[in-house]
Formats: sequence, structure tokens, C-alpha cells
Amino acid sequence: MRVGIIGAGHAGVKAAETASAQGAEVHLYSAEPVLPYYRPKLVGYAFGQSSLSEITMHDAAWYESRGIALLLNTPVTSCDLSARSLTSKLGTEKYDALIFATGSLPAVPPFARHALEHIHPLWHLGHAEDIRRLLSPGKRLAVVGGGILGVEVAHRAVLAGLQVVLVERLGHLMESNFGTEASVVVENSLRGMGVRLCLGTCVSSLKKAPAGDFHLQMDSGDSDRADMVILAVGARRDTSLPRTAGLKCGAGILVTAGMQTSDPSVFAGGDIVEWPPCPHFSVYEAVMQGKLAAANALAAAQGGAMAEHKSADVPVSYTYEGFSLNSIGPACENGADEVVLENSAEIHRALLVKAGILIGIQMAGSSVDFRKYEKMIGKKL
Repeated sequence: MRVGIIGAGHAGVKAAETASAQGAEVHLYSAEPVLPYYRPKLVGYAFGQSSLSEITMHDAAWYESRGIALLLNTPVTSCDLSARSLTSKLGTEKYDALIFATGSLPAVPPFARHALEHIHPLWHLGHAEDIRRLLSPGKRLAVVGGGILGVEVAHRAVLAGLQVVLVERLGHLMESNFGTEASVVVENSLRGMGVRLCLGTCVSSLKKAPAGDFHLQMDSGDSDRADMVILAVGARRDTSLPRTAGLKCGAGILVTAGMQTSDPSVFAGGDIVEWPPCPHFSVYEAVMQGKLAAANALAAAQGGAMAEHKSADVPVSYTYEGFSLNSIGPACENGADEVVLENSAEIHRALLVKAGILIGIQMAGSSVDFRKYEKMIGKKL
């Protein structure tokens, strides 16, 4: 049985591993020219704090030993679902089952859409390479977006010797992960490192200055200058290929709990899918969905029973050089109480409890007992 997998991120590589382990002939298509890598580790690579080998998932021998045909720099340009074929620069290939694992693309705010010189998303290795090449101590960096990616970028940029301003449209950092008190600890830590925070405002325009740098104008009336801008404002799905092929799509490819698309022989997993219980992008979800998509693709082709995916809360964790952030579950919820374990200007550790059930954990500045409480999520305290 031949399985074509489009996309070699976390979902695609896991799908390839799963399908090959069950005896399938696997062709894994990657639009990138390098071996698949761990995307959450891109920030460390961009700022020269980790090497390419440290962020690479597996070496070439790993794919060869499993019989996976890894086709680098080979984007799929079209799919003919009725003919069960896909086309790339290598020609047209027939398949018995097809898996979409094409991930997502970085969101680009309006101010950046017509001024992309020295404005960088940080979503794939090419972006990280561009940033790494332009870095030098003393340069001024503007980070747009104050979620976990923006916070990590700001932290690592300071450690790399850059001057940093971070702009976040909401009133506090990491609002989807932390309540106000935990966010204050994050903000205190960044300010203590010299990061200038512009909260509750957006960049309205970006103009080249005579000195060769950029002038950032915020809608609050505030302004700043930067040599380089990194975007960390979220992601969007690119559904052009599956839509053109005829798959039903909303914001992403519509799938069942078994990761089956509107075509019975086509499955999908990872950021590209739209499945209501998984509103957020997650490496863990991508890996589990990729594994299930491959297993169910083979089961469907062989007339077997298919399993269903069960979504789970996934922790957001970042620890590097004494900077520690950990959360799981909602940042707040109606009817829930925050049980504070520790609170100071440097540390906030708290539990979110609803009707006696632990539904969330927020820790900034310390991860003491995080793993202990993580095992208790969904249980009565």
C-alpha cells in the first residue's frame, strides 16, 4: 500500500513513521530543503543559542532505515482525488491513501504587508536563518506579539546582546495562558533585563528612517525605532491546495474525530485541520493526530475499524537561563477560583479550581511542583 504524505512537520513525520511501521510504502513530501526539525526550537537557533543538529528531528539514516522516501524541496502542487494522484516537480504519483500535514503559516498584520524588508516572521528554518544572519550585538529589535513566542524571542534576543522593545495589543503578556498576576511576573522579568514593553497598543505603521533603520508608530501615539522587526502574532492555515483538490474546508481542512476528510481515502493531521475540540495549535496534538491519521488511513484502506482522537490539555512550558514559564488549562474561567501557592514580584504560582476540580495551573518565575499538579488536572483536589 502506498501512502503519500504532504508536509514534513511534526504531524507528517509521525504519520510517516506510523505508516511505514505497518508496512506501507511511504512518500513524505517536504517543501523545505532541510531535514525535518523541531519547530519550537527555532527561536534558540535563530539567536545562535542552539545548532542545526540540535533542532533536527532525525538524521537521513533514520528515514532510510524505515523505508520512508523523504522528498526534500518538493512541494506538492496539485492533487487529483478521483484519480488518487498528486503532482510535484518529480511528476505525478499514484497513492492508495493521502495525508495532509501541511501545518500553518504565520499571520502578518496590516502594517507589515507592504514593508517586508527586515520584517521577519519566525515560523520556519528559512526565517530563522535570515534572523541569525542579520544579528549583531547592540542592534535594536522590535518584537510584535506578546504570547509565548514573542516572550521567548524577547528573552533570547536580550541574551544575544540586542536592545528589545516588545509590542502587545492586549493589556498584559501571554493573556491566553496567564492571569494578570502571573503576567506581571513575566513583565517584571523582561523589564529587569532591559526590554521595553508597549502594552495595550498595536503598531500602526512602519517607515524606513534616513539612518537606515525603521520608525515604528503605535496607535497609542507612542513610537520607537528598530533595525529589525520579528512578528509573533499567531498563525493561519493555508487551505488553497486542499480546497482546489475538492476537500471540504472551513478555516482548515474539516475532519472527523478519526482525522478523515470529506474524501474517504484522504486524512489530515496537525495545524492544517479544523477540529472543534482543538482550537489551539500544539505540537502534541500534531504528533497524535499525525499518528492517528496514518493508522486510520491504513485501516480504512483495509476495511478495518478506525480509532478516534481525544484532545487533551497540553502544557505551555519555557525554561532557559533561569527564565521559567509554565501553564496548562485556561487562564481564567467563570466560576473558577484561583488558589495562590506563592506570589511575589519574581514568582507567581497558582491553581485554577472549579467546583473542587483542578482545571488549570499558572506558574511564572518558578516551576516548583508543576509536574505534580499537572498529573492532577481534571481531578478533585
